[in-house]
Amino acid sequence: LYSPTSPDYAILRASRVVTERVALPLMPAREASPGEEVFALGYPGVSDSVTSSVSADIDSITITKGTISRFVTFEMENANAIQIDADINHGNSGGPLITEEGYVIGLNTWGVGDQDGTVNLALEIDYVIDRLNTLSESGELPDFSFTVIEDPDTAAPPAALESPTPSETV
Repeated sequence: LYSPTSPDYAILRASRVVTERVALPLMPAREASPGEEVFALGYPGVSDSVTSSVSADIDSITITKGTISRFVTFEMENANAIQIDADINHGNSGGPLITEEGYVIGLNTWGVGDQDGTVNLALEIDYVIDRLNTLSESGELPDFSFTVIEDPDTAAPPAALESPTPSETV
């Protein structure tokens, strides 16, 4: 995905179909709203500085909770971004920003700050959707599919986040 005029991200293809995890659907960022709760997932190195071991396995992911502050154009990168108050630290970059319902709306990207404060930004997932569509249409990603939720009000929740049906008590 690298281009000198856009952020640097990679699409990775697993060597096998991963059945132990459920892929989360992508949702255009503007379907979410300022004030909505979001979760930034990633592996910030600072988390490992307080433990006795360094681990980046799937089960040691760090989750920070916050809200959408606003949608912005991040001038330094000429990219549409989501300003959030969830912390973005080194190692969170490239991790998903998800809604409470489990839809991916952004890629955690920047924590920009100084002594006056910090601004945390996630690249809108729309950039990724556009790139995936382009690569799929050009044949560069054969046999590749992904799900985009255009209307979250009518979509079923992601399978990974569905609540189990309570059992009846006798």
